Amino acid sequence: MGFEERKEKAMPERLVAIAEECSNEIAQDVNHRFKSWEYCYSAFRKARENREVVDRTVLCMHLSSYLASFGMYCRAVPILQKDYLFHRAIVDKLLEDPFDQLVGIECRDLLCGNRVDLVFNLAEEIKRYYYQVGGTYTLATKILLGTLGCTSAYDTVFLKGLKKYKDQTGEHVAVQRFSQNSLRQLCHFYERKRDLFGKAIDNFAVHDANGNLCGVYPQMRFLDVVFWRLGSEDARE
Repeated sequence: MGFEERKEKAMPERLVAIAEECSNEIAQDVNHRFKSWEYCYSAFRKARENREVVDRTVLCMHLSSYLASFGMYCRAVPILQKDYLFHRAIVDKLLEDPFDQLVGIECRDLLCGNRVDLVFNLAEEIKRYYYQVGGTYTLATKILLGTLGCTSAYDTVFLKGLKKYKDQTGEHVAVQRFSQNSLRQLCHFYERKRDLFGKAIDNFAVHDANGNLCGVYPQMRFLDVVFWRLGSEDARE
């Protein structure tokens, strides 16, 4: 595939096509890997309704299972040496009241006030907690994606997707590292394509582990899906 053809496929319509591919895959596989994210996100969202009595051990299990499904329990990663209860302190932190405003937050709302800074500072705190087991922004943002849905997961493949995508002026969507600036740029990008992406998101339903419908994917999760898939295309071809 030539450069110009690849460039054409990286336009907004290509991201929508990627979204359709992914939503079809999920619909055809009741045990799709993305279900781990759905179960984790919906469990944490539900827990906020009655956080005083929720079984936080179960939330630790959801988080651990999701992280394993999303590549964070490889043999070379020190966190593999810890049990799922190691996440308890972070589960408690994520359920604190100040972070209610971040759950499934829309991009335009994330741009308001100090919310981007709130996400970034929370990621920093998570990263520090996991320092002894290889805490990184990749791990921190995956945890935030799986529990609050307030940022995409800045792993290697997602960053490749950001690097690969250029708009008509040849500019990248966002800085290819986790930062306040990158988060804001992602939000602005979504807002510019809101009408196009909004229709695609409707095909991404969130279900809990019992099969109950819990809404649709947060906008940051949608961006995570399409840019991760875009970044993985070379390996898939």
